[in-house]
Amino acid sequence: MQGDYIQHATELLRKLVSIQSFSGEEHRRSNFLTKLFSEKGIVPERAGNNLVVRQPFHDRSKPTLMLNSHIDTVRPGAGYTFNPFTPLPPTLSLTFTAWEVMMRVQALYQ
Repeated sequence: MQGDYIQHATELLRKLVSIQSFSGEEHRRSNFLTKLFSEKGIVPERAGNNLVVRQPFHDRSKPTLMLNSHIDTVRPGAGYTFNPFTPLPPTLSLTFTAWEVMMRVQALYQ
C-alpha cells in the first residue's frame, strides 16, 4: 500500500515538473491543479493563478491550518546540460525514496 502512495506521488511530481510555470506564467500549472482537485471532488477557489483548497469537512468555526506554497519556477540557466522539465524516467532510482527522506527529517525532530 505504501508503494502505491509513493508511486502515485512520484507520478504526480513528474507531471508537475514537466509543466513550465515561470513567474507570472503559472496558468498551465494552475489549470492542471484545478482539474486534478476537481476530479477528486474538491473544487478550488481561484484568484488569478492562486488556488485556495479546503478539505471537504472544513468548518469555519474551528481553527484553520493554512499550508502555503507557490507554483511558479525560475527560468532555467543557459548552462543547463539537461532539460529541467523532463523528470527522471521511472527506471532510474534515487538514493532515497520520498518516504525515506520524510522519515529521516522526522527523526531529526524527535
